[in-house]
Amino acid sequence: VDNDLYNETTLLPHRDISNHRFLGASEGMVLDYTVLAVVIFTLALILVIEVGRHKLDVWASGNPFFKTVLELMYRELTTLGMVECVIYLLHKYWEDFDLNYEV
Repeated sequence: VDNDLYNETTLLPHRDISNHRFLGASEGMVLDYTVLAVVIFTLALILVIEVGRHKLDVWASGNPFFKTVLELMYRELTTLGMVECVIYLLHKYWEDFDLNYEV
């Protein structure tokens, strides 16, 4: 195992960039490739979802009923996403929040 590429304790890929003057790195700075992998995976997932949504929109464009159902489904998923975001933020930042008690 290349010691410059992997951390001995976690075996996660990283690179020590503390002596690269063109990167503007400070002493002991480490570039973690797992963050880049998560970003690439997230962008790929978004791309797959958007292509699927586009295909559904094209398929539903010929039928007004299916177009209405699809628009209502998008609206409902957006509402659920916003509610879930608020619940997540409440759990994360409000220490006394208890969902079982509040409901």
